[in-house]
Amino acid sequence: MTWARKRQLTYVSIILGIFALILGGLYYFYKPIPSCFDDKKNQDELGVDCGGVCAKACPAQLIPLTIWWTRIFPTSSGVYDVANLVENQNAHFGVKNIKYVLRIYDQFNVLIAERTGETFFNPQEKFVIYEPNIDTKERKAERAFLYLDDTAVWQRIKVTPPTLVIGAKNFSNIPQPRLQSKVTNTSLELLRNSKFVAVLSDASGNALGASQTLIDSLEGNNSRELNFTWPTPFTETPAIIDIYPKLESFDESTLE
Repeated sequence: MTWARKRQLTYVSIILGIFALILGGLYYFYKPIPSCFDDKKNQDELGVDCGGVCAKACPAQLIPLTIWWTRIFPTSSGVYDVANLVENQNAHFGVKNIKYVLRIYDQFNVLIAERTGETFFNPQEKFVIYEPNIDTKERKAERAFLYLDDTAVWQRIKVTPPTLVIGAKNFSNIPQPRLQSKVTNTSLELLRNSKFVAVLSDASGNALGASQTLIDSLEGNNSRELNFTWPTPFTETPAIIDIYPKLESFDESTLE
C-alpha cells in the first residue's frame, strides 16, 4: 500500500470517527428517557411498565382478592339483597377502579338476575360489596356468585387510613329491625362519600342480614350517626354485629 493510500485511509477513518462521535452525542442527548409508560421493560421494572420504580403492579406481585362469602337475603317476593365479604390482602397495592358482575341463579342453576358495578380496594382492606333490591321476576334465588375483573390496574400506594372509631351498636328487632351507632373521625382529614355496611350474624358467624348507609361528608374530629334498617324482623336475634367502613384513599399524593 502506497504512502498516499495510507494517508487517504487515515483521513477517512478520522472523518468516520467524527461522525460516530456526533451521532453518539445526538443519541445521548435526544434518546427517549425511560419511563413507566413507554411499553418497554427498562429501569428496574419487573415487567413491561410495572414493578420496580413503577407504581403499577405486575400480576406476579399480587395476591388475588379473596371472596370470603356471598349471602342472599330475601326482602320481598322476588326481590333480594346480596352481600359479599371481600378482602384485599396485599399490603402495598390497591386498585382505584375494579368492575364486578354479580349473578344470581335458581335451584336449577339457571341465571335469573345479574347486577354489575364497580368499586375500589385500599391495601389490606376487608369490605362488603352490597347490592340491594335485585328483582328476580318472582323466581326463587338459591345461590349467587361474584366475579371480579382480573384486568383491573393495581397500583402501589402509600396511605395511612384515617382512624375511625365505631361506637356502641344498639340493635332493636321489633317492630322493624334497626341498628344505630356512631362513627367518629379522629383524624384531621375531611372524609367524603364514605360507605358503611352493617352485617348481622348468628353465633356461628353466618350472616343473617346486611344493610348499607352513606355519609356524604365527615370532618376531622367529628362524629355522625349511623342508621341501618331492614324490612322485616329477624326470626333469630343476631349475636354478632359488624360494621365495615369504605373510605377511598386514592389521590396523586398516595401513589409511590
